[in-house]
Amino acid sequence: MNSNTIPDKLPVLRSVDIAEDAISLARIPGSDEVFVGAFNGMVYYVDLGVESPQPKQLLGGHASYVSGIAQWQDVVVSAGSDRRLVWWNRLTHEKVRSVEMAHSKWIRDITVHPQQGILATVGDDMACRLWDLSTGDRIAELIGHAQITPQHFRNKLFTCEFSRDGKLLATADQTGHVVIWDFESRRQIAAIEATKLYEWDNSAEALNGHSYGGVRALDFSPDGQRLAIAGVLNTDAAITNGQALLQVYDWKSASLIAEYTDGGKFFYENVRFHHNSDWIVAAPGAGSGNHFNFLNAQEPKLLKKSEGFCTYDMVLNETSDAMYIAGPQKIAKLGIHADQTSC
Repeated sequence: MNSNTIPDKLPVLRSVDIAEDAISLARIPGSDEVFVGAFNGMVYYVDLGVESPQPKQLLGGHASYVSGIAQWQDVVVSAGSDRRLVWWNRLTHEKVRSVEMAHSKWIRDITVHPQQGILATVGDDMACRLWDLSTGDRIAELIGHAQITPQHFRNKLFTCEFSRDGKLLATADQTGHVVIWDFESRRQIAAIEATKLYEWDNSAEALNGHSYGGVRALDFSPDGQRLAIAGVLNTDAAITNGQALLQVYDWKSASLIAEYTDGGKFFYENVRFHHNSDWIVAAPGAGSGNHFNFLNAQEPKLLKKSEGFCTYDMVLNETSDAMYIAGPQKIAKLGIHADQTSC
């Protein structure tokens, strides 16, 4: 991997400013069209492929912030901290249906099976649920995470991710407990304990009633053999005092292959493998880090720290030469090659 092809500052190829923070994003494959969920409960459509993109607000969304959004064929689904799932028509942008109380607590993340019309959702009720995207019916529930942390505080189920072939589904919680499921059988086939990403402080807990840290992002390598697990190495209750931490595991043996700790003082909110495993990119979601870390996918080495944005969600395109981001009052398409030109 030649790190010189990655620029010191990722060029902004298109961008749109909105009045509130954009915190979740789904891209239509093969296009520059994105659907974005915002902090205020709104869902937006933007085509970042046109010269002067304008956000379109979709009506009838969520009562509070949109923590996840996903797309399958002509369907877009958004999820909120209001515990609701909302179906949208991708072409007309009209609301199709909603599922109230899809989880009994905050829905943290959603992801779509890459080959089938099935949605996976995770929430703070510590359940992973599978939904038929064509009907809105719940078809399965996967339970593999404890309700309470070892220190007797409430646990949180932060994230879920499918492997690229759809055979595997990973779910991860605040304690660093990661479960790998066989998708077809719905059975747990492996587990990883990424305990460095979890911490607690009894003096702080007496005030806020929960611990901190946890696995904030997951991604399988393109061959499905490795699993990247991202968050923060905590030192106290202020998570921005911790060190960004990314670990890569052989999930079958639960053995740690590589650990990356030189990213900065923030927590990773996003992690993505290059489509050919040339590198891994990880992005901060809070704290002092307004950049992207490109990491060697074969060894624990930082390839390039590229200037960018605080990023709450990001998606790579099919050839890993462009990145679509949702961030503080911004939706953007960024280039990942030094020879790309900003608008």
